[in-house]
Amino acid sequence: MTRRVVLAFIAMMVALGGIAAGCGGGGSSSAGSTSTTTTTTGTTPVVEWAGDFCTAVNSWKDDLTAVGTNLGSSPTKDGLQQAADGVKAANQKLADDLKGLGKPDTQSGDKVKQSVDDLTKTLNTQLTTIEDAAKNVSGLSGIVSAGATITASLAAMGTALSTTLNTVENADVKGEMKTAFDQAPSCSNLKSSSG
Repeated sequence: MTRRVVLAFIAMMVALGGIAAGCGGGGSSSAGSTSTTTTTTGTTPVVEWAGDFCTAVNSWKDDLTAVGTNLGSSPTKDGLQQAADGVKAANQKLADDLKGLGKPDTQSGDKVKQSVDDLTKTLNTQLTTIEDAAKNVSGLSGIVSAGATITASLAAMGTALSTTLNTVENADVKGEMKTAFDQAPSCSNLKSSSG
C-alpha cells in the first residue's frame, strides 16, 4: 500500500530527471551551480539572448529538481500541494524571464519568440493539470493517481522544452541561433542531445 505511493513518487523523480537530461547533456554535478551568467566582452546581442535564455531555463530546471526532492521526502496530499505550488512559482519565474528577453535580433526572431511563447503556454497547461491533480487528492489511491498525473505532466513539460530548444537552435538558415547557443557558456548543459 505504501509501496505504491513510493513507486509513484519514484516515477515523478524520474520524470523530473527527464526534464534535466532530456534537454541536453547530463545533469548537474553539484547542486545550485548549473546556472551561471557570464558576460564576455565582444559577445553579440544574439549570444547574449541565448545566454539569458539558457540561464532562465537552467534556473527553472533547478527549481523543479528542488520541488522533486521535497516531494520525494513528503509523499502526502500536502506534499503534492506544495509540489504544485513549487511548479507554479518556477513556471511563473520562467515565463517572466522569457518575456523579458523579447526576441533575438535575427531573421528568425519572430519564429523564435513564437516558439518560446508556445513553450510558456504548454507549461501553463500542464501546470493546470498538476494543480487539479493535487487539489483533488483523496486517500492513498488518490495520491497514487495524482502522482501518475503529475508525472505525465512533468514529462510533457520536458518534451515541450526539448522541442523549443530544437526549434530555437534550428530556427534560421544562417545558423545564427545554433552558433549563439554554442557560444553562450550557460547553454553548455542544454545542448540538444541530437547534436
